[in-house]
Amino acid sequence: MKNYIIIFITILLALLWKNGNAQTNIKIGELAPEITISEWLDNIPKEKSFKNKYIVLDFWATWCKPCLASVPHLNKLHRKFSSDKVVFLALTDESPSVARKVFNKTDFQSIVATDEYSKTQINFGDGVQGLVYYPMTVLIDDQNVIRWYGSSSNLTDEVMNDFLTGKPINVKQHSQDKLLDKKQNYEFVKEEIHDINWWGKLYEDPNIEWLVDIVEIEKLETKKGPTLSFGNGAFRDSISIEELFNGLFPKIKFMIPENYLDKNYRFAYINRNLDSESNKILLDEILRKLELESETKEELGINYKVKISNENLLVKSNFDGFEGYKKETEKTIFFMKKTIRGMLDVLTEETDHLWTFNGKNKTKYQFVIDLESDESIIENLACYGLKVKTKSIPMETIYLKQLKVKR
Repeated sequence: MKNYIIIFITILLALLWKNGNAQTNIKIGELAPEITISEWLDNIPKEKSFKNKYIVLDFWATWCKPCLASVPHLNKLHRKFSSDKVVFLALTDESPSVARKVFNKTDFQSIVATDEYSKTQINFGDGVQGLVYYPMTVLIDDQNVIRWYGSSSNLTDEVMNDFLTGKPINVKQHSQDKLLDKKQNYEFVKEEIHDINWWGKLYEDPNIEWLVDIVEIEKLETKKGPTLSFGNGAFRDSISIEELFNGLFPKIKFMIPENYLDKNYRFAYINRNLDSESNKILLDEILRKLELESETKEELGINYKVKISNENLLVKSNFDGFEGYKKETEKTIFFMKKTIRGMLDVLTEETDHLWTFNGKNKTKYQFVIDLESDESIIENLACYGLKVKTKSIPMETIYLKQLKVKR
């Protein structure tokens, strides 16, 4: 039990538990959202406007160890490529007092600033709650067009040269080539997924850069291990296909074949080099392993936007254990220690709708939610002083069907 707890904590920290939508709100070739700065922190520029400049925008946080570890790499790029026309900007959403605590250990050569209201993180992230993953770097050209985004470790001299000379950055081909290379790392995993200890050891192995595995299992009485992480890795001990897709791709609606709905799976995922093609590659690999093919259409979906109407009705958690939840019955979830946003992420996973929080409250609460219907969920949320507003949104709808077996 002690070893399980140690591994659990290690994975929790290593994966930067960034629960949220797995879809970014930005697209390559489109105009970049506005960059909002509430305070300049270090290497403050004389000219505060970035108009008609090439911008290397790197999102970071003090709690993000890979972000801080990538600073020397970005400093090297800064020394090589920075100029009057090229700006390197390191942006956090933490308070100035918190952000400055790392300055004595981490030497930023980029301009450092904060957006305490997280407007930039939301606009460049999922459009609702924040960034999809850390580290994340975005290249914006002098016409304010997004040319590239991904993990800062993937920002090479070649990518920078193509960016600054206006050459196409073939992200898709780059990602597919990496995928083929990473499959060699995966091939040695011959046995089926076991448990979080097994997966934790794999995650700690630096030779495993990419892994996706999903196996059908008997349904477990309780859900063990952590909930899905939407950063560079995830493990789920027991999950349905519907829950898996809702959790990983909350902005996409999936129409799943009936004969797959009652099946249960164990799922593991590792990707140390996230970029704009990572979600597509992940989905393609899951479908390949499940022997499913897809057809995509755009239809209307529902976004339940939640805000606090009476904070006095919220029940603060006094639970000493890990943040989590459990199913009391098939249709009732008890959240022992969850933020409002974390609780709504689970509702997105458990239902076929997108549940989002309109606020920055990070307090941990207790909730009991009845999943019998959307109406019952809304009634339960109202008991905790949470008001729900329904909004129709365009959603990508993917129709799945089983591949025909060739004889």
